[in-house]
Amino acid sequence: MNPSRIDLDFSPREHEVKMKTGGSMTQKIEYAENYKKITLKISDGSIVKGKINILTFGRLSDLLRHSPDKFITIVSSGKDESSPRVFIINKEHVIWAETED
Repeated sequence: MNPSRIDLDFSPREHEVKMKTGGSMTQKIEYAENYKKITLKISDGSIVKGKINILTFGRLSDLLRHSPDKFITIVSSGKDESSPRVFIINKEHVIWAETED
């Protein structure tokens, strides 16, 4: 796995998405992209390396402690390094995590 080879834009940005919610109603959803390189160990002993979107949280630890989501999503390079792999991990199984940047 070499997460630095992912060909995606990971610069911090804010987005606005409009979704149709039936008929002519739209719902405005705002979210932020703020990707950090991460290495984490999960309870089965596996080490996962990739990038995580910490959203509007200032630090990874803030996301892990204060986000209401039960799962985190890690994006990592695939074996052929041309297609990213996605890991969805239950936060309760994270033993430790560290950012590289």
